[in-house]
Amino acid sequence: MPLTVDLTGLPEPVVRQVHSIVDRARQESPGSVPAALSPRYVSDPNPTLEEFRALLEQMASRSSGQSLPADFSRADIYDDHD
Repeated sequence: MPLTVDLTGLPEPVVRQVHSIVDRARQESPGSVPAALSPRYVSDPNPTLEEFRALLEQMASRSSGQSLPADFSRADIYDDHD
């Protein structure tokens, strides 16, 4: 089972229900999961510019500092199907 759930594109009532389920689960078992490992919402379809910049900074701070080669492409991942 994946540790994250992408809520992008789901109707607002569904997103609210998922948030409610997660909040209840956290309240019912406080301290069972360290905050650093608790579920986080991966995407917000409409972040403000400030939120977007903060997310980019957060991602950059977690980076290993390594990057893919400039010539990296799908061919490096997928086998040739011809």
